[in-house]
Amino acid sequence: MSFQEKSAIATLGGLLLVYGAYFAIVGRWMAASPVNEIAYQPLMIIAVVAW
Repeated sequence: MSFQEKSAIATLGGLLLVYGAYFAIVGRWMAASPVNEIAYQPLMIIAVVAW
């Protein structure tokens, strides 16, 4: 396996780990919060669509 392939796999794994943790934490917080208290909902929608 070449360096480029290893680098791509490591980068993808890191991104999946970071974004997965972020969405798990924010998703859990959003599920436990009333809708009117969620101030960052538009930002979350943009992040999901952009990803």
